[in-house]
Amino acid sequence: MDNTLVHKTATGAIWATIDRFGNMALQFIVNLVLARLLMPDDFGAIGMLAIFIAVSQVIIDGGFGNALIQKKNPSQTDYSTIFYWNIGLSTVMYSLLYAFSPYIAIYFKMPILSDVLRAIGLILITTSIISIQTVRLRKQLAFKTIAITNLGSYITASGLAIYLAYIGWGVWSLVLLQITSGIMSIILYWFQTRWHPSLTFSIKTICSLFSFGGYLFAAGILQEVCKNLQGIIIGKKFSATQMGYYSQAYKLDIVCSYSIPQVIVQVMFPVYSSIQDDKQKLIAILSMNIRIISFLIFPLMGLLILIAEPLINALYGKIWLPCVPYFQILCIGGLFVCLQNINFYAVAAVGRSRNLFLWSFYK
Repeated sequence: MDNTLVHKTATGAIWATIDRFGNMALQFIVNLVLARLLMPDDFGAIGMLAIFIAVSQVIIDGGFGNALIQKKNPSQTDYSTIFYWNIGLSTVMYSLLYAFSPYIAIYFKMPILSDVLRAIGLILITTSIISIQTVRLRKQLAFKTIAITNLGSYITASGLAIYLAYIGWGVWSLVLLQITSGIMSIILYWFQTRWHPSLTFSIKTICSLFSFGGYLFAAGILQEVCKNLQGIIIGKKFSATQMGYYSQAYKLDIVCSYSIPQVIVQVMFPVYSSIQDDKQKLIAILSMNIRIISFLIFPLMGLLILIAEPLINALYGKIWLPCVPYFQILCIGGLFVCLQNINFYAVAAVGRSRNLFLWSFYK
């Protein structure tokens, strides 16, 4: 890599690390506080609905975000087209969730889930509004702006959520945590980037980007369904409380098995895309990243399996001890999960999105 790209990559890696670990630390601390103020079934209610929000967000993105990053020189027309596409599709998806929320509540036999889904579904629209700003900043390796926005919005939202949980708002404190964070992100991104879409929409852009992003779109849906399907099964077969235990175990596991590797992934995907024509250099950098992630994560996951019970007791209290076996099993899976994304985006960078779809399908 030339000196400019090396400097931008190093700077981006520093700010991506600040962003990821800063948010991870904040979310971890806020989750500890909320776990002391709320009941397991409050977390379980959000966990049951996670699949509907996650799959909707993948449908809205449609793989276009990664397609824009992979494209060497996207134009203002490209960005504007996908911006309007995301806004329109997010409105459609929210309308569908709003209409079907009573039936989802009936399925889980929890009437409150109807109102919760209608409220938390608003994050689909807030996410779609900031999606292009995020893509443009990632494309430019401007992770400093992303970090400031993410940290600022979450600090504001978490303060409100803790206060609401303290005065007895229960599950609604978790709902407003996500909604407030989304609204603050819109304000901060627009204030910092000053980007605005042009009054243009190109069908040609949709078609050209979908030729790459379409397979990523399908792969993303498969991954999100597999990742969040437990919520539908546990919530229906068992209870919101058991779903709460699982959700808390998953949050703790994801800190190590996903968040740490994701720091490397979000910086390296634009870098991989920029050197996609130099396969030897790409393979060399990918191999180095795999060694770094393995060196960090493998010993950590083994340690967490051994100290799971005293760790959860110390962090969350005795009421959360039933989630210990869930956490230990998830840590075993984390040994493999930690290496997925780094390989996934290396393949995406060279345009092999069809291979990624087949990989997700087989998995």
